[in-house]
Amino acid sequence: MKLIFIIFIFFFLHCGNSGPTKETKLFWLYMLCGGSKESTRIEPEYTDLKNGMILYTSKYINHSANICVGDYVPEVLDSVHHVYYKKCVQGQVYREEQNDCKGTGDASNYYGAEKFPFCDTNDSSCQSDSNEADPFLSPAAQTCYYDGFQGKTWKMFDGNQNAAYYEDSYTELLIDYIPRETFQELFPDLPIGDSVYYWDLNSASSTTAYRYTINSSGELSYDKENNTSSYYVICVSEED
Repeated sequence: MKLIFIIFIFFFLHCGNSGPTKETKLFWLYMLCGGSKESTRIEPEYTDLKNGMILYTSKYINHSANICVGDYVPEVLDSVHHVYYKKCVQGQVYREEQNDCKGTGDASNYYGAEKFPFCDTNDSSCQSDSNEADPFLSPAAQTCYYDGFQGKTWKMFDGNQNAAYYEDSYTELLIDYIPRETFQELFPDLPIGDSVYYWDLNSASSTTAYRYTINSSGELSYDKENNTSSYYVICVSEED
């Protein structure tokens, strides 16, 4: 079918002067070929900056394709988004020379990792108008907000942005699309396990917030818990 289209278009475009105008030819060529087909793909990059930060770069790349050609024309970079992750959870101390998080404590306490409550009271007093942990009132959010590590502005990890669409627990990734081997290489000192919980930025109700666990593949499993419970915190900094 594609070959018939191409033969037809060849004769159509090379007909004599008495034929359609150039503009008309181009219009029908566009219509016959089904127009331009566009799509966007995300190209992820993961970089250990060797300064206590992991950089996740997501490049949004646009494609255009034509049905007659059946292939993509050159790609166009649409946008780039950067997310910095602290390599160490709050309470751990980064060691630059070793590029690890073992600057204090030992393996028995995850090298000094500290737990924080989402709120000191089991109510909505630590929530912002957008139902997130208030950086001035939530102890868990404060530990990121007042952390000036590497001159960045930090906030609690927000992996539960689609919480409103879920009634029960579900699974996401700490960093989008990250392969298991890459996750393990970049975060070797991260506390993981089915009973090791972290707070997410989002509240679930006036008295509960979302928490998650991390497995060895970097997958997160979510559920809800009372605000006053204490869990670990991961801090991120976003840039467009």
